[in-house]
Amino acid sequence: MSEVTNFVTETAVTSLGDGRYEAVMSADWGVPRGANGGVVAAVALRAMSCAVGDEELAPRSMTSHFLRPPAPGVVLVEVTVERQGRTVVTVSARMWQDGKLMLIALGAFGRPFSGATQFPNVPMPEVGPVPAEMPPFRAPEGVWLPPVVHRLRLVPCIGAHPQDRGGEVPVSGGWLRLDDPAPLDAAALVFYSDGWAPTPFMMLDGFVLAPTVELTVQFRETLPHAGVDAMTPLLGRFATNRSAEGYFVEDGELWAPDGTLLAQSRQLGCLLPVGAS
Repeated sequence: MSEVTNFVTETAVTSLGDGRYEAVMSADWGVPRGANGGVVAAVALRAMSCAVGDEELAPRSMTSHFLRPPAPGVVLVEVTVERQGRTVVTVSARMWQDGKLMLIALGAFGRPFSGATQFPNVPMPEVGPVPAEMPPFRAPEGVWLPPVVHRLRLVPCIGAHPQDRGGEVPVSGGWLRLDDPAPLDAAALVFYSDGWAPTPFMMLDGFVLAPTVELTVQFRETLPHAGVDAMTPLLGRFATNRSAEGYFVEDGELWAPDGTLLAQSRQLGCLLPVGAS
């Protein structure tokens, strides 16, 4: 199987020189309001990684603020190395489309080193073995879902099912991987962190919009991870404990099947009525 897949090619960036990178946003990763935030951040992370240019400096953290949702088409990412340390490099990125600022991101890239201590891993939920099959997602007849939903394969097994409504369980999760298998890298982890249905959806009776305002992903392990290939699903758990004044905060965790915590995320999102600007 080729390792060149839709996620790889459709989040790829082309260097224009002087810290400037070009990418093309595809409608296939769309949500009701533009492109999925995880895909937008993944594109920015690829540009940041190219600017760092050192494979030993792995992504350790990325914080993205979403100003506007890019439309399908060309975007420009401008990357600046803010500080070049011996162990950690800090970079910023700004994504533009048609002269408008879409995203601002800040990332930390660091070399592995022997720390003063090692803490135990966050325990993985007990959900049983990895599913033997990851069937493509099929929406119920007559139900419209955004294109990005069809780019994932999901097997829910934690808390509320993504299609549940009106419940009282603000926790959801399960096994997930890309529909077009891709090697697991930091960009894929960023997308997975924003790929599950927002947990407040399962507590609401009606349909709302949930645009991401800010997303932070912290990478806990250097990739690639042993035993994880393009066909291997990850286990994700996502939870929110409060929504107030139109905003919610969701925490996410992503594990390899061997129980290794690969990434943690936290995002601030809005809950908007359909038609809100």
